[in-house]
Amino acid sequence: MIIVLRAGATEEDVRQIEETIKGNGLTAHISRGVERTIIGAIGDERKLDADAFEGCRSSRRCSGSSPRSSSSAGNSGKRTPSSR
Repeated sequence: MIIVLRAGATEEDVRQIEETIKGNGLTAHISRGVERTIIGAIGDERKLDADAFEGCRSSRRCSGSSPRSSSSAGNSGKRTPSSR
């Protein structure tokens, strides 16, 4: 899962998101750019709810599958050799 923070996100914002990620058993990879910070959640992202980060005041967007979308779609809509 990748979380893109808004320009001007504070260190406290980054720390809170990092703690949420780590609290769910994943590793946070933080990449600080000139204008934005991007946080990658490394591990079993099914343990995280992407919607939880959408409401964060510093979060601009979040990409990755949430537990609901991956379980309800079966294979998350991905084509596999057997599904052609």
